[in-house]
Amino acid sequence: MCVHGASASPPASAGQALAALGDALAFLATTDPTALTIAEQADCLRGLQRAESVRIAAQAAILEAFSAGCGHQADGHGTARSWLRWQTRITGSAASAAMAWTRRLAAHPRIRDALAAATLSESWARQIADWSDLLPPTARDAADAILLAAATAGATLLDLAGLAEEMRARTAAPDRDSDDDGFADRSVRLDLHYRGAGRLRGDLTPRCAASLQAILDALGKKAGPEDTRTQAQRDHDALEEACRRLIAAHSVPDRAGQPTQIQLHMTLDQLLGCLPGSSGAQMGTGSPASANGNEPGTGDAASGNGGDERGTGGSRQVQTARPDLSARPVPLALNPPEARWCGGFCSLISKT
Repeated sequence: MCVHGASASPPASAGQALAALGDALAFLATTDPTALTIAEQADCLRGLQRAESVRIAAQAAILEAFSAGCGHQADGHGTARSWLRWQTRITGSAASAAMAWTRRLAAHPRIRDALAAATLSESWARQIADWSDLLPPTARDAADAILLAAATAGATLLDLAGLAEEMRARTAAPDRDSDDDGFADRSVRLDLHYRGAGRLRGDLTPRCAASLQAILDALGKKAGPEDTRTQAQRDHDALEEACRRLIAAHSVPDRAGQPTQIQLHMTLDQLLGCLPGSSGAQMGTGSPASANGNEPGTGDAASGNGGDERGTGGSRQVQTARPDLSARPVPLALNPPEARWCGGFCSLISKT
């Protein structure tokens, strides 16, 4: 039975404490929880949460001493984080989290004491520390004391958030930012990688961010119950669809009198197998045959109808006409299963 306050004589060494801890946890892990009353189950859950708080404080204190004494070097490790990964068999992110608690509690001794006394949960401790870290260094200890006292008195996390915001407003330095809304720092960078895939990064102004969000909201909706795309995938498809529509509407400035186009490079096999389950798959409103009625691979490449097959080996490369992607019957954002460009290479060009 889990009864708060019921304990045997205190252990005389760290080894005895660990043995007692292991026995206690093993007992709880092997006990049939359905045999406990509701009150006993609630006591167990509260007690385990208190134990977790104490565990965080104990681990941080021991890990701090272990790292300061370079104990990891005895096992051939360069850092305490590396030692944790290999000796305790945890992931790198878990080892980093343990080291982060060491630094956090070293900077917030009041929070460390509250965890050791089991009067504060681990999640609340992390949140209070994060709020205090937003304040000037000289105000953090006092802020910890105020927030911990309020939490002990029964304040909710929302109440603590209000207190933290008020302290931040009172201790904030004068605003030295200009009123340009970050306009001078605006940027967008597109890094292209293997097979034309890219990574988009940027710092957007409020107006640009609002415009982009409106596009994503309008074109990134679910197409129906069969649409299994994630939100991030729908946002990607919405951005692509917006660009495709912009190009198809001829709203992009031309260059040397020629319109901006999307050029797609693919093999003949990719072209023939563009749609699932078809050998003579239709693309758009016609078959893979060229617009002049020729079979695929036998059209007039000079006139842009059909393609010119090169080579006789197993991998057949073709020079296809630049397809008018605006003629696709279903927008990409609204037809995710079939809206793939056949594994080909796609590039945006301006003819010169």
